[in-house]
Amino acid sequence: MKLYLVPFNAEAKVLTAILPNCKKVPNSIFQNRWEYKGGEIICWNAMGIKAIEDVIMKIGNFDKYSSVILFGSAGSLSPNLKLGELYSCTTIKDTDNKQWEMPRIQEFNNNSLLTTPELIFDNNKRMEYYKKFNCSLVDMEASIFAKLSSEGFFKQAETYIIRFISDNYDTLPPFDEAKNTYTKSFLEIVHKEIVKYRKQLI
Repeated sequence: MKLYLVPFNAEAKVLTAILPNCKKVPNSIFQNRWEYKGGEIICWNAMGIKAIEDVIMKIGNFDKYSSVILFGSAGSLSPNLKLGELYSCTTIKDTDNKQWEMPRIQEFNNNSLLTTPELIFDNNKRMEYYKKFNCSLVDMEASIFAKLSSEGFFKQAETYIIRFISDNYDTLPPFDEAKNTYTKSFLEIVHKEIVKYRKQLI
């Protein structure tokens, strides 16, 4: 059984749209939880290390899962990444220059990811971090997930980090505030990417 950990509901909906027989679980101890044929999705609608750590500790026992995947959006630090592209993140760093290596997903595009304590939208800051840390993507959660994975917290479960590019040097996150989700045109781009890797995701 797979478990997807997803920071925000809008990111979770990217998965719920493609996973087989996906249904929301009522009366869950988590804010948002879905089950599908082959696994679960848990979403907590908050960003940052403390939020994801709290959820992981709340789950506590990971014995029933064959894999645990941190899924969601990331910004682009590299000037060459396009909106909607999907990556398995294998080298994870933080701004204290700590580094972890995550397993590679077969036949998946792999890339490096930096975790920062704040959102990075300024292009000068993007380039500064890109040159300093040599990472192509940026998020706010992956480092704690990678650290716990390296310490064996998830026991026998394989652990992976999958991110799609939600903003780059040309475009801020294409979010529809009224509907509390990504714009239709952006979701279409991401869904095309996901279709390429559907076998690995399910």
